[in-house]
Amino acid sequence: MDAYTALKDSLAAYLPIPPDQWLQFVRYLNVRNLKADEVYYSQGQKYEEIGFVVKGLVYNFYSNDKGEEFVKNFVAEGSTVASYMSVVRELPAVYSCVAVEDTHLVTVKYSDLKKLYESHSCWERLGRLNAEECLFETEQREQQLLMMNATERYELFMKQNAALANRLPQYLIASYIGVSPVTLSRIRGK
Repeated sequence: MDAYTALKDSLAAYLPIPPDQWLQFVRYLNVRNLKADEVYYSQGQKYEEIGFVVKGLVYNFYSNDKGEEFVKNFVAEGSTVASYMSVVRELPAVYSCVAVEDTHLVTVKYSDLKKLYESHSCWERLGRLNAEECLFETEQREQQLLMMNATERYELFMKQNAALANRLPQYLIASYIGVSPVTLSRIRGK
């Protein structure tokens, strides 16, 4: 299956896209391949595109002045990845994105996506559904960090992401649940 077909199938799960609109959309798409550990976008830099992960895995993370990384989330096949603050508001990205493994993306510039929003309601609806999904994930993540202890966060992560966990180094999982790798080892040992 090629990258565009994978994207088309994934979008069809959200809503039907008329054939003429799909043909218009394809004109704006690009394929981008990242090697493991390659940066997709960097904190502090402006970025203008949204990526759809066709194959592979990336993670988003914040860095502080000491160079410490704090994992925001993981994005695998079938999901979009972008620094929305940078893309939509044309501001520097507040976090970075790096490939965990070789990753294939289909990308679209936000300026082109805005043209599509104006051309047909299916695109505007797709944008709204994607925004709702992002808000849901953010609210869920916030609740976990505020209301659960580290062991509960780890157990929930493993329950919801068992297959994904096998593709991730332990230090990234530790950062995601907000603990050190040593603490994660203790939690896993229990």
